Amino acid sequence: MEYTNGFVRQLTNRPGQPWVGYVKDSQRRQKSKTLKTYVNRNGKTSPVKTEDDAKRALKQWHDELEETAIRDADSLPQASTPVADYVDSYIDDIETAQSVEPSTVDGYRKSAKYIHEKFSKTPMSDLTTAMVQKWEGGLIKRGLSASTVGKAHRLLKMICKHAVEVHDLTWNPCDAVKPPRRKAPDPNSLSAQDGARLAMTLAVMEPTPVVTAATLSLFSGMREGEVAGLRWRECDFDNHVIHVRESIGTASGGAFSKTPKTSGSRRDVPLTAQMQTALEARRAKMTEECEEAGIDTNSDDFEAYFGSLYVLGTADGRWHNPTSLSREWSALASAMGLVGSQGRRVCYHDLRHSFATRAIAAGADVKSVASVLGHANAAMTLNIYASADPDATARASRLVSRELEPSEFTVPYSIVEG
Repeated sequence: MEYTNGFVRQLTNRPGQPWVGYVKDSQRRQKSKTLKTYVNRNGKTSPVKTEDDAKRALKQWHDELEETAIRDADSLPQASTPVADYVDSYIDDIETAQSVEPSTVDGYRKSAKYIHEKFSKTPMSDLTTAMVQKWEGGLIKRGLSASTVGKAHRLLKMICKHAVEVHDLTWNPCDAVKPPRRKAPDPNSLSAQDGARLAMTLAVMEPTPVVTAATLSLFSGMREGEVAGLRWRECDFDNHVIHVRESIGTASGGAFSKTPKTSGSRRDVPLTAQMQTALEARRAKMTEECEEAGIDTNSDDFEAYFGSLYVLGTADGRWHNPTSLSREWSALASAMGLVGSQGRRVCYHDLRHSFATRAIAAGADVKSVASVLGHANAAMTLNIYASADPDATARASRLVSRELEPSEFTVPYSIVEG
């Protein structure tokens, strides 16, 4: 990539503002930079004051861009690069640029291992649609799930699309390949009776992180990362609402704080009486822990400090790792013998499923349930949970039967033979 000659101008309509330099690359894309300093003849940094200073600073910046472009071009994977190496390079680049979350990078690397198995020596330019189809078919025959194969497909397709955009490939061989059809998820939710028993049991237990978290998720559908990322300042007891603003993610490098999963996931969740009771018990417990840690709970600054703490965390400000939360719940669910509607042990995420299933079965408005869950649209909620409860579907059939039951005034249609 080459940069055309830059130019410099003074912001005449904004007196007192610094000089700004502009350059364009070979594709006519423009960059701009505020020119504040330049390296003078003595090798020292000097401030830009005059137009000549600005021109010197612009030339230095232009030269730096040119050197970087040449260096990047030399290191850019080419069409002759093996597919597996090209994939690795792409993942390394987005990890370095931090353009995606660490957990997403982890997922890409897991999917990349299937690409390595088949395409470690195949040049990018030799990759064909038939090869991709055969590869994905082989993964299915090995017994891999449609979800796993689908993830590997989407990764390879995304990277081939990038290769086309940077002119390393002229076409995307994955475009004509359809990934295996994924089976719709079957929520392993608790029945109404088992959910009630769980709620009663949690209410009489010590307010440990897992007990508090399970109560919140059972009555709100919050994800485990969202519960782990909940701070006390986001719990509005006066208005009976929880503000979901942060989540704790996990990756190979450990746990990390992030914004919620999607824009819809940044939401307000109603605070029920059961949730508030659980949070009040947890608050009292954490206040005791603060006192034991030598923190003055009577100081003017304590409320602000306490508000910054994580509900499931510690008095010194650490969060509770979602991986630990999942393990703790697994042990608790096993001790209780909790089994869901699919006959499997209830994992932590099944508490979210249980909330949604029970809400839909109770006749709650689907759009409202979607909003509480943080789903992008109600169709997602409807597709997953509308038929998840066999008792609810049976009730629906009975309702229709009752509506269509003929009354004493019902007259059958006469059939006219024609």
